[in-house]
Amino acid sequence: MNTSIVRKASAADKEQVLLLYKKVSQNIGGLARNNDEITETYIQKICSESQANGIQLAVESNGHIIAEIHCYK
Repeated sequence: MNTSIVRKASAADKEQVLLLYKKVSQNIGGLARNNDEITETYIQKICSESQANGIQLAVESNGHIIAEIHCYK
């Protein structure tokens, strides 16, 4: 059975978020950023800022993050 859960993201999710963003950014229009802009530094920034000053949620399915949303001020 394929079960997905929405949960608060954690610092441990950074690598999977990077892989997800890299995959999605290969599709034109998939993200506001292009593939070259998706770096470890960029992902570190959005993860740390969201967790400190906003919210970051992840959708996990079978141990893999399949979606992520974040915001911060």
